[in-house]
Formats: sequence, C-alpha cells, structure tokens
Amino acid sequence: MQKKIIQYVLLAVVLSSLLAAAFIVQGKALRLLLVASISLTYLAFGLLNHYEDKSLSEKVFLEYAALASLTFIVLYSLLLARG
Repeated sequence: MQKKIIQYVLLAVVLSSLLAAAFIVQGKALRLLLVASISLTYLAFGLLNHYEDKSLSEKVFLEYAALASLTFIVLYSLLLARG
C-alpha cells in the first residue's frame, strides 16, 4: 500500500509539473511536446500499474488510451486558445 501511495504522489508531481510548464512556455512545438508527454505519462503509468496488479487487459488498455487521447485533445485545444 505504501508503494502505491508513493507512486501516485510521484505521478501527481510529474503531471502537475508538465502541465504548469505547458502553460508557461511560449512555443507551440514545445507545448505540443509537453502535452504529449502528459498523455503518454498517464498512459504508461496506468498500464504499468495494471500490469503489476496482473489486471491488464485489452479493455483496460483501450480505456487508458481513450482517456489519454481525450486529455491530449482537450489540453492542446486549451493551449492553442491561449495563443
């Protein structure tokens, strides 16, 4: 249980840092890279977490992939609106 808490805290710190950086930077290419990093980090964390629990399935993969894709689209759209 302690290991899971540390993993989730680390995930929150990494995602928060990437998100803050995405809103601060000016270049569109760098914003795209940061938003992609956020989505891929979320996807990788979720898949690794389920792999460790031996509960990884095609359905779980598709759910994480869909949510990561939606996150990418929403965040990048918000950042494009900022200019």
